[in-house]
Amino acid sequence: MLTRWTTAGDDDPRLLRTFRTASTVAVAAATVDGVRVWVTTTDSSVDDVLQIWHSGTGELLRVVPDVGGDSLVVTSLAGRPVAVVCGWSDTPRMVDLSTGTVSPLPAAKEIAQGLAIAGVEGAPALVTADLGGKVRLIDLTDPSSVREFDAGADRLNAVAVLECRGRLAVVAAGDSLHAWDLATGDPLPAPPISGRARAVATWPDAPDLLAVLGMDGTVELAPLGTDGTVESAPLDMHDTVESAPLDMHDTVESAPLDMDGTVEIAGRGVLGVPRSSSATHLAGVVTTDGRRLLAVADAEAVVLWDVEANRAAGPPLVGPTGWAGICAGGPGELITASAEDCAVSLWSVGAALRPTGHGATSTITALALSPDGWVIAGGSDGTVTTWSVTDGSPGPGISGRGSTPSEHGSTPSRHGPAIREHGPTLGGHGTTPGGHGSAVGRLRGPVRVIVAVGVGGRIEVLAGGGDVNGSPDDLLYRWVADPAIAAGRFGADRAIPAEHSGEVRVIAPYGTSVFTAGCDQTIARIDLVTGSRIEVFPGDHHASGVAIRGDRAAVSRFPSPFQLWDLITGKPIPTAATDSAAFGERVVGWCGDDRVVVALDEATRVRDLTTGETIRLDEDNDARITAIACADRSVAVARDDCSLSLFDPDSGLVTDAIELPYPATACAWTPDGDLIVACRRDLIRLSAAGRS
Repeated sequence: MLTRWTTAGDDDPRLLRTFRTASTVAVAAATVDGVRVWVTTTDSSVDDVLQIWHSGTGELLRVVPDVGGDSLVVTSLAGRPVAVVCGWSDTPRMVDLSTGTVSPLPAAKEIAQGLAIAGVEGAPALVTADLGGKVRLIDLTDPSSVREFDAGADRLNAVAVLECRGRLAVVAAGDSLHAWDLATGDPLPAPPISGRARAVATWPDAPDLLAVLGMDGTVELAPLGTDGTVESAPLDMHDTVESAPLDMHDTVESAPLDMDGTVEIAGRGVLGVPRSSSATHLAGVVTTDGRRLLAVADAEAVVLWDVEANRAAGPPLVGPTGWAGICAGGPGELITASAEDCAVSLWSVGAALRPTGHGATSTITALALSPDGWVIAGGSDGTVTTWSVTDGSPGPGISGRGSTPSEHGSTPSRHGPAIREHGPTLGGHGTTPGGHGSAVGRLRGPVRVIVAVGVGGRIEVLAGGGDVNGSPDDLLYRWVADPAIAAGRFGADRAIPAEHSGEVRVIAPYGTSVFTAGCDQTIARIDLVTGSRIEVFPGDHHASGVAIRGDRAAVSRFPSPFQLWDLITGKPIPTAATDSAAFGERVVGWCGDDRVVVALDEATRVRDLTTGETIRLDEDNDARITAIACADRSVAVARDDCSLSLFDPDSGLVTDAIELPYPATACAWTPDGDLIVACRRDLIRLSAAGRS
């Protein structure tokens, strides 16, 4: 395929090197036999392996089987480098990195949720924390020697070793922080935290400072030995405190407001790090010029935060960073090990370097083409943006201020994955920070589906999604533009309650109305002129797909086979394909008047409604499907092996293919037969071979 344009720029100059690995979940830096290495582990639920890589060349130096897990620490024992590893189903084990010898730790009786290393009387000791509320200090020179600290009924998730008033202390994190004097075992005062902790991090130059990641994505600083008070300055409930503007692509965040209208100061309490519901890891890094940075990794990126200035330290790290384990390397260096991208990478995080390109602010999860020629993209941070189909440049966006946080309870978003909370509202022409597309509006959670339709001479963009942290969002988000007044420029959100049990996940246009489905059994028809529900189609199972052609709708309900419905009579239509349809198949779209494309697991099929014939596309490929787009003469199928293939629906044969940098997350056909592909945060316009 020919690439017409892309929003992607050159490789991020902060990415120093990257190596292909297994699906790693944790990484640590060590020195083995005089060589600087990276130690990685895989998820123990997959293939249980520890690997040692040469940090300069990427050469795989050693593989230790049957040892894996996402808890990993390294230390030196009697002059030999060792690692301690723990997975979700195993107790911690020690690995000699020079020989690969694995040793059990009998005193580690429970599955550890967190590991740390402490120096006790000149010898290393392992610190573990578990869901039973126990913290154990195990002497690695004598693994049978153990001391216990009890956090009561608190289910602990993380542990760290800090310094409190000149003495070593163990700090464990669960619903609250617990601290003990390492020498005496006496409890120490611990600062409060805003909610249940998921992970913690420390810095080598700040032995009394702890960073805590909450289960909801909140990041806060907790200095050990303080009295637990947090200074704040009162603000109006709607005020924000702006940080200094950054360069192109940077995040410009306001400090977060507490429910009482106060704003936490940097150094103590909640930081202004954009909140991500998928954040899992923290790492403290000190730059070459002495700045203290906090790295926060989630499903798609690593945010870098200057904890002294309480602002972003440049744009997020985006690349081989999906679901990455992270650790500090040398000064100003961060190591990432991506489970999704099967890569371990070294980044420079202190230099004033900026990536090029003008992609979206989060992974693009939904795509549509508007009737007047704009690409409409919805992201995992809830942002809906417009792009020129001609050259990929940002569209004109919104008219006036557009949606604000007060509308429907949604909060604005910035860089990064999943749910990004906090930050100034959109204003002016609606362009997002750093030129990352032009914002039409914003959902409070990830965009699941998006369409653009023409209604009475106007263009309407409709989006569904928004569920976040167990809070449902049943709105059908809606923005309207009048091409006669300002092409591609949309007004404020005119959302319609779809009244599903949770977010809207299916939108199928039909004349001046749309059919919607959510997380329940109901399929609703909504009139876009009046904004009201005019019909409701109940069913016995969850509606997973609706595709309309003329006055017929192909409808799938999990786990039942799909059915064809007459929209005039409201009755099902028997077809030759219905009986052969597999349970659980999801309707994707039409390719011609009598053929429906369905998907189930790794299989994509074209079912002929007249003859009952079924054609399986790419039958020998068992990679997971990540995106499908249907047209009359071609079906595009993207998979998690980074492949994108075009198929002839008549024969099922591949007519063209391309390998993408990352698996496509969405795709849509242009009216002239090109394909718009979302590759994480970037858009690519592709033409099939032979097209001029």
